[in-house]
Amino acid sequence: MRQILLTVCAMMLLVIQSHGQGHSTEISAPYGSEFTINGLIIGGPAEYGEEDLIAAFGQPDNVLYDYSGVYTYVYNRDMTEKPGGYVPVMNHSEIAVFNRHGPIVGVYIVDDGFVINGHIEVGDPISKVYDLGGKFKTHDYGDGDGGILWCPPGRSDDWIVCPEFTYNENGIIDSISFWSF
Repeated sequence: MRQILLTVCAMMLLVIQSHGQGHSTEISAPYGSEFTINGLIIGGPAEYGEEDLIAAFGQPDNVLYDYSGVYTYVYNRDMTEKPGGYVPVMNHSEIAVFNRHGPIVGVYIVDDGFVINGHIEVGDPISKVYDLGGKFKTHDYGDGDGGILWCPPGRSDDWIVCPEFTYNENGIIDSISFWSF
């Protein structure tokens, strides 16, 4: 237990020192080595159809089709219990699938009900991201806002295809995004 506490304190110090510098760090992965939302693997290789998405996320409010073959499932939800300091970035979340049945190629999450690796939701403190293990890269967007890119353990740290957790000046996650196309 003492070793875990020392490791967590060391990581927090490293994160504080690297905040805003675009620094990358790596730690172990207690929540798995895949990026999942409500149990579905994001970014492939797993492929899902509409029935899988509805089972995991509920009935979408709208489904949009893009000429490139991407279907975007739009969810207009309202958080029932907003944490202090939470201000939504936009009014809907999106899950994008290629060719109606394929890998989830994009997500933009701005409300609760979408649980990342069984551990994190929009509205949680940004510090929970480090619980996922793997590699991290921080960004300072000014006025206390920022983002943390997360590269799951064992993956290449090609940051362009890693999910980003953005947070507000209160340190609360206000969006989670991932685009692989």
